[in-house]
Amino acid sequence: MITRFSLTIFFRTTTGDLNTTATSAEKRCIQAIGFIIVNDADISSISSVLRRCRTGEESFNDPNIMNFPIVGEAMDLLADLLNGLNLADNERVTKLIHFSHDHPLSLFDIQSNNGLMPNDKIVCQGCVQPIVSIPFYGCPQCNFSLHKSCAEIPPELQHPFHPHQLKLRKCSHFLDWFQCKSCQRGCNGFAYTCELCKFHLDIVCAFLPVVIKHEAHEHPLKFQSIDDFSKCNACDQYSNGFKYGCDICHFLVDISCATLKRTVKHDWDRHNITLRYPPYSDHPDDFYCEICEEEIHPKFWLYHCGLCDQPFHTDCLRPYYELANFMVGGTGKVDIYFGLPS
Repeated sequence: MITRFSLTIFFRTTTGDLNTTATSAEKRCIQAIGFIIVNDADISSISSVLRRCRTGEESFNDPNIMNFPIVGEAMDLLADLLNGLNLADNERVTKLIHFSHDHPLSLFDIQSNNGLMPNDKIVCQGCVQPIVSIPFYGCPQCNFSLHKSCAEIPPELQHPFHPHQLKLRKCSHFLDWFQCKSCQRGCNGFAYTCELCKFHLDIVCAFLPVVIKHEAHEHPLKFQSIDDFSKCNACDQYSNGFKYGCDICHFLVDISCATLKRTVKHDWDRHNITLRYPPYSDHPDDFYCEICEEEIHPKFWLYHCGLCDQPFHTDCLRPYYELANFMVGGTGKVDIYFGLPS
């Protein structure tokens, strides 16, 4: 049985007022952090913030704040996020009835002996990313698979940037797609949706932490909804999606850059390629991308193999980025009506 979890979301009002009995120093501390997501059964995150304010410790070295970039090469970013928020479901359910599929789904993990092994050709129908590790759910009768984390997310979600409850839905076929309000990418997997407002989030963006600590910046970064086009400090590209921003020094990074992996593998290099940030004081020469052969501006992020001294644009290592969450191919039913000649 899948256990549903609920979230309590603490946040400041638009006027900056806080309905708490906290002291003025505590209110400044909570306002500086912004939104904080915690479990209903455990409000230790709020208590920790207030305790640090009382003792004058406003460094935000909070173990509950997720650190980015996420370490590892696995494609299941949602599992990393749920683990970071302590929301992962560790219950082992061998047979799962899921709303998105007609047949029961079988669990494939280290204890099962059903022969199907993960590889980069098995795509999760929820987050539309390859399934490269166990555990995951699959249908023995169909080409249908889900990351375990994608199969266990709740059917409804209240997001801090939208006033209405969001409902989980599956795109009906491969031509049914939506644009995620957060990352601005098209997706034909699962969505958290408000039909009334035509507001959609892909399931990874729906669970992004509201406060993160990124190793590229010294201050905590808050999840922000910015209506106008603004430029990302990591890639120098404009977008009007959600971003992570610093209130102190106006540093902004879009969702796609904030969620880049620390290390990646690519056919252009046999080693792990590491994400790096300016200034590049240990590399006096100019960087030229090994793929597109264009110069990489020294103010922006890049991937680099230190052993081969091969640099890459972040976008060049993720080609067709706008279709990164889009499954190509499939079957669908289309009704065609022919008029009779008069």
